[in-house]
Amino acid sequence: MKKLVVLLSLVATVSAFSQGQINFNNKVSTTVPPIDAPISYGADTLGVAGPVAVAARPNRSITVADGALSYGGLNVMAGLYGGIPGTAESALTLLVPAVPFRSTAATAGYVDATYPNGTGTSIRQLTIDVGQPAIFQIRAWDVGVTADTYEAAVARGVGYWGAGNIISVASLGGGSVAPSQLIGAQGFSMIYHVPEPSIIGLGILGAVAGLVAFRRRN
Repeated sequence: MKKLVVLLSLVATVSAFSQGQINFNNKVSTTVPPIDAPISYGADTLGVAGPVAVAARPNRSITVADGALSYGGLNVMAGLYGGIPGTAESALTLLVPAVPFRSTAATAGYVDATYPNGTGTSIRQLTIDVGQPAIFQIRAWDVGVTADTYEAAVARGVGYWGAGNIISVASLGGGSVAPSQLIGAQGFSMIYHVPEPSIIGLGILGAVAGLVAFRRRN
């Protein structure tokens, strides 16, 4: 019985260490080439000015003077999505958890790898084996309230969100090999989104039709 328990423990250990690992960090100076891919607030898509100054970079602290963070940078989050090569962008999976951003003007635009409270880790584990290829994408959002995923943020319909380039890793680290890095990541902007005019128009027509029906009943 003891031998069986030991054997199962060894199998579980080997299985755990066989999973590939990636370092979710968009600023790493020790890699070759270095990773420097800040995330910023960008221009809107429909000519509507967003609540955050275009030049501002996301930051957890609304007291840092790095642009006008009047929208409440406390809610800005970023998530790392991953999958096997060939996976459609829409089918990439969030490697939980999503994280906020660093909290000084000098580091604004870079993810907080030690979230929460300095005790977390930037390492994300995949169901893809060590040594196998994988693809990744950083996505970021700020919709004025807490949203744990990019999909939840987009579903709100109004706010800032955006995604970076697809990053290919030829051989995942993990176990006795150092976790892989997001080499090739490029900085990007979160675009301010508002409902399409056609959707707004349909909503107005619906309201008018409802008002007409109400008046007829009375």
